[in-house]
Amino acid sequence: MFQMNAPKYLWSEAVMTATYLIYRMPSRIFGMKFPAELLLKKCDFKVPPKVFGCVCFVKDHRPTVGKLDPQAVKCIFVGYASTQKEYKC
Repeated sequence: MFQMNAPKYLWSEAVMTATYLIYRMPSRIFGMKFPAELLLKKCDFKVPPKVFGCVCFVKDHRPTVGKLDPQAVKCIFVGYASTQKEYKC
């Protein structure tokens, strides 16, 4: 069994991420259709799926970042935003 040493305050994010992915994966019970497709009449990933807790790099949009400065910040993926096409890091 996979265990991640995530702090307790991130457990809700892990559950929300699992729910997001379950509703967008095909199921034999529904004839290889997506649960979200049956409920919402459409199924689309807002953003490509990622592994919870993986390392990701986020573009740094601060105006003080120069041409020769690092353009990204190293983060940990913790879920999907509910209202926009973006990840939570």
